[in-house]
Amino acid sequence: MQNLKRQMIAEKVKNGRMVMGYSQQELANATNISLRSIQRIEKAQVSPRPHTLKVLSEELDFSLDFLNEASDEKGSVKKYNMLSTREALLWCFY
Repeated sequence: MQNLKRQMIAEKVKNGRMVMGYSQQELANATNISLRSIQRIEKAQVSPRPHTLKVLSEELDFSLDFLNEASDEKGSVKKYNMLSTREALLWCFY
């Protein structure tokens, strides 16, 4: 499940960056997040910390609601409605 979360975040960040017309370096400069961190997030190699994810979502103008979807052990997708943004951020890391 951790891989699914990382992949979802990676796609959201990369797509958001491309829509905004940023290079990875420009996004790093705009968010004060290292270029290497941006690269690792976009390759789904790491799960960003809650603060990092919040900064990226604000800069790239995407909602964190997509974190409300999770894969169960069998790979099916379940929706978790009514999660606050804070809960979604915390869920991302557990």
